[in-house]
Amino acid sequence: MKSTLLILFALLAATVSCNKDDDNGTQSTENPNNKYTFKGETLKITDAEYYLDNGDVYLFFKGEGVDKYVQFILPNANNTIPTGALTWREQLDGSYNPLYNFWKARVFNADFPLGLDTVGGSLIITSAPGGRYNIGFAFLTDGNPVNDVDGKYEGLLRLRE
Repeated sequence: MKSTLLILFALLAATVSCNKDDDNGTQSTENPNNKYTFKGETLKITDAEYYLDNGDVYLFFKGEGVDKYVQFILPNANNTIPTGALTWREQLDGSYNPLYNFWKARVFNADFPLGLDTVGGSLIITSAPGGRYNIGFAFLTDGNPVNDVDGKYEGLLRLRE
């Protein structure tokens, strides 16, 4: 009887352990709501990364395909992903505040291999349990509404090496 209980307990522990591993190992990019729209096309976000460089933070959201992604540049952020509602600020002058502004966003695809720059917009970042983030963005590019970008991402951000 004791051996049967031990076996059942071991199986239960293994099942719980595997379920926990499966939950934590799920890639955040598998969320079907992780997507952005550009030029009338809605693209699933297949990867999300951040890169730290001399106090600046770069965020990358890769769309489906080789050359499709969105990039944000957040200068002077002390190598920390800021949270809150950030608005685009063109100039890196005394009025730029890394707690409230982002400097640049770009969207890339085959038509714009060097990226189409921001001329206005917002970026909202909130942190979630387990090192996850909820990120929403909308930005204007060149005055042509079809080239505007909006998107949403919920999940982990992977450090770009």
